[in-house]
Amino acid sequence: MADVFGTEIVEVNVTQGAAYGAALLAGVGTSVYRNAVEACERTVHEVGSTKPGPNAGAYTEAYGRYRALYPALVPEFKRAAQRQIQ
Repeated sequence: MADVFGTEIVEVNVTQGAAYGAALLAGVGTSVYRNAVEACERTVHEVGSTKPGPNAGAYTEAYGRYRALYPALVPEFKRAAQRQIQ
């Protein structure tokens, strides 16, 4: 993903996503934490990261080609979407 986005990807100790965020907000609502920033600072920690590798430029180049081709492909995308609806 770091190659695709061209930026460092940081991994945290939490994998539950929205449910975990809701629990943290419940902690704020019940005064376990003063605010969302404190809740995150006390519970979410960086455990690793991945930086873009030497092949990241290939994704940038491919995205440029995609952007150049997209206007010509829009009619086909619309036809394909209509076929799926029917």
